[in-house]
Amino acid sequence: MKYLFVIFCLASFNASALDWDVQLSGGFTTIDDIKIKPFTLVETGTVNASLEYDDTFSYGIAVGMSGFEQHNVLRLALSWQGLDADFDSADLVSTGGTELPAVNGSASSGELKAAGLDFDNSINIYTVELHYLFPTSGSWVPYFGAGGGIADIENADQETVFNFLIGLDYKIGDSSRLGIKAQRFFIDEITDDLGIEYDSFDVDMFSLVWTYSF
Repeated sequence: MKYLFVIFCLASFNASALDWDVQLSGGFTTIDDIKIKPFTLVETGTVNASLEYDDTFSYGIAVGMSGFEQHNVLRLALSWQGLDADFDSADLVSTGGTELPAVNGSASSGELKAAGLDFDNSINIYTVELHYLFPTSGSWVPYFGAGGGIADIENADQETVFNFLIGLDYKIGDSSRLGIKAQRFFIDEITDDLGIEYDSFDVDMFSLVWTYSF
């Protein structure tokens, strides 16, 4: 990732020779079930759980540049994606504590919040990406790409994230494209403010995308 960032910065010094664009996106996002490592609190006893999150809306913006190689099929982008991860329920085993009785099964978000466990999070994802745009003489522009960066999670540490994506744009003018994009983000293990450790997990985004080229 750091090499892509260096290329982005160096190329920016010769901005007049480059093609720049801004991309806005919004769409539907799913979060895979997240396994947390066993932990013990006075309020809950020892807990072993898998967390389920609601599907949610995501939104983003990216600044891209191309024209830095002779075939003009590569695009470098700095991207931000934001989403709210709303916790729905957990499949858990708990020995019970002062606020949570012994459980072997499903527990709702409300039950766990009453015991002091709030697994809701706002997530901001910052990545540097490299895209390959398939050469085409028509109005359709298919592409794929990959990148890496950090995930800034509201109640936890910042962690490493990698992503892969595919997309299809349609030219609607000399400067604009409208399209769809599918992405998968792989977020590394995190530790939240209570010291609870989460296994790595995946986020899938399916977005409508509008791109304006300068």
